[in-house]
Amino acid sequence: MGLCFATDRICRRFIAMKVASRSDQLGWLLPTVSCVLLSLIAMPLAARTIARNDDYRTPTRPWTQAVQQRPDNHRAWGNLALEWQRFDAKTGARVFRRVLERWPEDAMAQFEVASYQSDQGNLREAIQGFRRTVELDATHNEASRRLVWLLAASDDDELRDGPESLRLARLLVTRYPNAAQTLDALAAAQAECADFATAKKTVHIAIVKSLQRGGDTHALQQRLSLYRQCKPYRMGKDAL
Repeated sequence: MGLCFATDRICRRFIAMKVASRSDQLGWLLPTVSCVLLSLIAMPLAARTIARNDDYRTPTRPWTQAVQQRPDNHRAWGNLALEWQRFDAKTGARVFRRVLERWPEDAMAQFEVASYQSDQGNLREAIQGFRRTVELDATHNEASRRLVWLLAASDDDELRDGPESLRLARLLVTRYPNAAQTLDALAAAQAECADFATAKKTVHIAIVKSLQRGGDTHALQQRLSLYRQCKPYRMGKDAL
């Protein structure tokens, strides 16, 4: 907008200098030329605005363009799948499968797809993805932690696996013995294995560690209350 006003002023000044002596005869020229120039400037800007608004109405378009420009970027493919899944789950699932097929040995690609699946509540697929991530990269702590929670606390009985979650949680604690999040996951796994006495001790340590760092312990306190009642923790589909 500022460019248009500046152009208008320059045009008016230039034309006024040239036709000062003939202002009566050419008085129509100044507004006409100014309008033409402003139109030439405004039209491309309007076209760009329309195109941008069209992109907003079609959320898959930016990511489609991204994968066309960088077809080897699995993050762009993952975002494209996520956008598709919001209004066409079948197409989103096909794109996710393509990512898994194209990068079967890439731990980060596997983790990103598993994370998307977890966020969408597809917990069976998420568990498979996190397991594959850990197989490819045993030091991928976030994949291990999220897998522990799904195996220990999923509200789907068929998905839980207490012994596996406990094994993974113990490995995590060896790497991060003072992390409240890791201890919290370990306690959930212990409770799933019906070792509530140990779960109470572990989550209590997690509370202390969290308080030392100024963290919020509300969720930890709630889980401690469950373990005191000899009840394992169960999370909803959107808990992760």
